Amino acid sequence: MEKMKNLNYLSANNSEVSASESGGETDATELPQKVAPTEKEEPVPEEAGKAEQEEKRPEEKPEEAPEEKIEFTSERDYIVPLSSVYWLGRSKRAKRAVNVLRRFVVKHMKAEDVYIDQEVNEAIWSRSIEKPPRKIAIHVGITKEKKAYVYPGKLHSESTA
Repeated sequence: MEKMKNLNYLSANNSEVSASESGGETDATELPQKVAPTEKEEPVPEEAGKAEQEEKRPEEKPEEAPEEKIEFTSERDYIVPLSSVYWLGRSKRAKRAVNVLRRFVVKHMKAEDVYIDQEVNEAIWSRSIEKPPRKIAIHVGITKEKKAYVYPGKLHSESTA
């Protein structure tokens, strides 16, 4: 305890504060915070200050061209049955549902690559990994390069209403 009282700590303004001045025993929460020394700022002439501000100004980025619209050779709407994933354990169902969707699109559209839109993925995962939807409506477009793009579709009841 005497060692604690005899120890000196430096405060933020670099003055010495003994443990006895702070009320005897010190707790780790009472220790002063170390502060980095501040640098003295020198006055800058007006012309030099303006030049520095111009240099520090972020460069204007050229506007990006809008994304090119994908040209599809054919487009179709499907309702994909995902009920088969319920045979699997609960902790793997949504993952398997995404794979079932991919295989469905490859089989029906003769595609080599399948790109699933974020909205479709979120619809599958909306009720967590354990309860994916039993079926999902999708809109699929395929390009000349045999790349299939899967977008959310409308159910038959929505399109007739």
